[in-house]
Amino acid sequence: MSQPNTIVTLQSPFGRAVSAWWVDLDAHSKILHQYLLTTSEIHRSERMISPLNTRRFHASRHALRTLHAS
Repeated sequence: MSQPNTIVTLQSPFGRAVSAWWVDLDAHSKILHQYLLTTSEIHRSERMISPLNTRRFHASRHALRTLHAS
């Protein structure tokens, strides 16, 4: 199971920490839960030609929601 990893945390000029995250989309796609995707995201991914791009799109949206929830 792949979890997002913090690769750098910097201090912003406004006094808040800003983090950059790295996510292995291929590994993350194996743990994603479809119910976290919106209807528009599912429709958008249905128009993609490549199954690989579809999986990575799903994984990226899922990872984004996971990071925002933590």
